[in-house]
Amino acid sequence: MRAQLKSIMALWIGLLGGAGFVFLTQLILARSLPLADLGMLVGVISLVTLLVPLADFGISALWLKLFGQGQEIGMRWVWPGFNTVWVSSICMMTLLLSIGYLSWESQETRVLIWWALPILPMEALVILAGSRLQLESRFLLLSLWRALPKAARLLVVLAVWLSGYGVNEVIKGYFFASIGILIFSVWHLRPMLKGHIKLKIGRSIDTVNAQKAITISTIYKSALPFAMGNFFSLIYLQSDLFMLSALAGAEEAALYSVGYTLIALTYLLPTAIFNQYLLPRYHHWAAHDPDRMLTAYRLGNASMILIGLAVMLAVIMLSPFFLAFLFGEKFTAAALVTQMLAITIPFRYLASSVGNCLSTNDNMRHKMRYQMLVAATNVALNIIMIPQYGMHGAAVSTIFSEVLLCAIYLKGVHKYVFGAEALKGWTLNYSKLYK
Repeated sequence: MRAQLKSIMALWIGLLGGAGFVFLTQLILARSLPLADLGMLVGVISLVTLLVPLADFGISALWLKLFGQGQEIGMRWVWPGFNTVWVSSICMMTLLLSIGYLSWESQETRVLIWWALPILPMEALVILAGSRLQLESRFLLLSLWRALPKAARLLVVLAVWLSGYGVNEVIKGYFFASIGILIFSVWHLRPMLKGHIKLKIGRSIDTVNAQKAITISTIYKSALPFAMGNFFSLIYLQSDLFMLSALAGAEEAALYSVGYTLIALTYLLPTAIFNQYLLPRYHHWAAHDPDRMLTAYRLGNASMILIGLAVMLAVIMLSPFFLAFLFGEKFTAAALVTQMLAITIPFRYLASSVGNCLSTNDNMRHKMRYQMLVAATNVALNIIMIPQYGMHGAAVSTIFSEVLLCAIYLKGVHKYVFGAEALKGWTLNYSKLYK
């Protein structure tokens, strides 16, 4: 038990550090840039972020699933997956330009889009390289690795702020930082591309025979549920920022982004536990020890409900003072939005636990359909609510989307994974997991 807690703490501390970099970056930008410039930058970066799952194309998640089923099976997919990420990244850079030019007529915003292009392949390769560390259970290094792009952006923003420059210099700094991290990511993947990996779950191997061809159609068919699932999940998380910038103006997007940044900090705990620590184990348990996965599911659900409610109450009570103190009086208007978004926290925590089970075996296609439904609902609500109610309408859309997602995840686990066992036996007795 101590080893498991140590690994989770390493992940959480690393994620907290990365989120701290994001928060400080947002704080400096909010205090140094005009609201219009901040909103313009937020809109562009949010669009880039939405396309990252399609640039990675779910290859990192597919690797985790395949290595969980068998080491030699997974190793055969390394090179094909690596090449797929490059092709997908180029396609997404083209799509980024197309959407950007259709969404914004401002020449200043369009210039930002060009400079933001390398962020897409950089983020995709960082995710891909991180999957190697997940497979090797090197969680502290994984946390540091995931925080690297965020730390680089913070350094860029600090340099620009101290130099007295503006938003154009910020995006140029992001450009050069992305190029450097992209090269470093490829270097970090070299051992895996050469067939060397030290797995902690199952038998470690040095090399395998990878002569059997993996076709392009097989790759895209296998990875598509993971790619689209990640894409849809970001739509109902971050599309608000992009759509606010396009439909309500840069200032509304800037105010909303401050509240969203604070809420995103609270999502770190379930991310560390389920997406990074437990996901490789869930794939292994689904194939070899389903009873243990059920025990982990029950413990996770009970824990996340209680912790999520406590965090929600803390955010509702403290966020007005926190925002005014750190960001200044011009951001006090973001307090109500932050309190509204806090309602999503317990639903997000529970959905993180339940949704993990839908990532195993062949259930990802069901999860993808659920996420697609929620994403479509979120976009439709945003189109209706944002022109009328601005950032508060976006918050209502997000709340409804999170509640809907949690409900249909529970229905999916009941139908496809555990049956009637999915809705009973939730417990805080962690000792059952380690018997």
